[in-house]
Amino acid sequence: MIQTVVSNLVLSVVYFWWYRPVIIHLLSTVKDICECSLVVFAAVSILCVLQDCFQQREQTNLLSEEYQ
Repeated sequence: MIQTVVSNLVLSVVYFWWYRPVIIHLLSTVKDICECSLVVFAAVSILCVLQDCFQQREQTNLLSEEYQ
């Protein structure tokens, strides 16, 4: 029982060490995707706020023209 656990642990360490470059590459890719997604989300949010501002400005201009 203990031998099996130790054997599995050693194999896990060996596999991790062997595939370490692949794991590091995958983690960095995931990090890049998350950073890119965050930038896209921020850009879309800013565009939505600007669009709302322009729409309110147009409505205000239309209302002021109606009262004149």
